[in-house]
Amino acid sequence: MKKTISLLFFACFAMLLVSCHKDGVYNPKKKISRIFETETTHYYYNDWEDSDYNSGRQLREVWNWGKKTLDRIDHYYDNKLSYTQYFSYDKNRLVRMSDDDMYCTYKYDGKFLQQVDVYEDNELSATYKVTHQKGKWSKIEVTWYDYDYKSGKGDRLMPLRFVLSDEICKSIKESEKKHYAKHGGKGTLSVTYTLTWEKKNVSRMVGNYSDGYTCTYTYKYDKKKNPYYGGFIGMEEPDMLLSENNVIQEDEQSEDGYYSYSYDYTYDGNWPSSRRSSYSRTYEFGSYSRSTLVEYEYQ
Repeated sequence: MKKTISLLFFACFAMLLVSCHKDGVYNPKKKISRIFETETTHYYYNDWEDSDYNSGRQLREVWNWGKKTLDRIDHYYDNKLSYTQYFSYDKNRLVRMSDDDMYCTYKYDGKFLQQVDVYEDNELSATYKVTHQKGKWSKIEVTWYDYDYKSGKGDRLMPLRFVLSDEICKSIKESEKKHYAKHGGKGTLSVTYTLTWEKKNVSRMVGNYSDGYTCTYTYKYDKKKNPYYGGFIGMEEPDMLLSENNVIQEDEQSEDGYYSYSYDYTYDGNWPSSRRSSYSRTYEFGSYSRSTLVEYEYQ
């Protein structure tokens, strides 16, 4: 399975409820054990093509827990082990995440995460700097160094995964793909993400790229528990960081156009047992729709 240094990089390691007092301390109340995914698509093109695809139920992740921390995540592709992420801690505080040829390190300023550095083949590939305001994440500045998007490196480490939820991170990743394709796909690039909060959830995020490209995302939520909420970012107050609830609608606006995604959940008490995302778009000569079902199992 290919790897990419994308903003999913800035998505990789928050997890469940906050119960500690420092960023990087993971002490979940309910622990994910396995994640499954089923994808279906339909493509229609002006009577010339009318096709459907169903991936079947695929095992995607197996979470392996130690006594107090998450030790590793095994990632699967086509129901076969593809790669493994390993997590290292200093007194239960995350300091390093790695896979075969990439790793990232975490730096803190007191109880707050300050910076994440991503390395590929022992060379610095990307840096993520976090700004806080009143205990909440207000800004994330990301720089990719001489980054070649077309190289095929892909979705592996995701250094701050779950910080802004899977949905937000996936939307950012798609935007980056379009952006790199439009601007040649290679070179050093920086982007600043500014976050707006509504109570305990991120309601708006604006990305301003160094070359003038801008993308805006808005989000709506349910009132149930987000299974990834707060694990990477343990804070004294749970409403200090991350979205506590689950995204039910996501809208994206940029020079590439307007896109809208919807998410439906089934629940086991206050926790989701599955999430279905739906996306559709109509073109001049056809249409495309995609539905992805993600199922969670807990310990």
